[in-house]
Amino acid sequence: MKEYGHVLDRKVRVLLVEDNQDHSALIQAEIEAAGMGEFDVMVVGTLTAALAALADFQPDIALLDLTLPEAAGIDTLQRFRAAAPAVPVIVCSADDSEKMALQAIQEGAQDYFTKMGLDGKALRRTMLMGVARHKLQDTWEKLKKINEDLCPPTNSDQTPQGT
Repeated sequence: MKEYGHVLDRKVRVLLVEDNQDHSALIQAEIEAAGMGEFDVMVVGTLTAALAALADFQPDIALLDLTLPEAAGIDTLQRFRAAAPAVPVIVCSADDSEKMALQAIQEGAQDYFTKMGLDGKALRRTMLMGVARHKLQDTWEKLKKINEDLCPPTNSDQTPQGT
């Protein structure tokens, strides 16, 4: 966090949703090597377990595999985002298809990494930027709402009565 400023005043909570133990260990090792103690990682192996962990763990960001026992492909991302729209998601997949990566971004993923050749420093930066970007977007939405409450849109088509 030192390099990018303090994203949060505590460790960033990462929900790693990965059913393959070897892949999970690889991703965790990359995070630990590049993370300088900045991350608190919780690993779950199913989408059901990920959704159940949301309330207790309250992740700041999720690393989501798209191929899980009860969900596959872009449906996995859609289901996670529907249940947790406030949690930014980075897809970590074995599928290196650009088409799949673009589709994931279009469905709301912050980024898309392939597991082969995973770079811990790039993943760290992407997680921190994803959390920061999400915080900025949330602040923007709150300010937009305040502005709308203070200055409701006017209907210029209305003419004053009595004219």
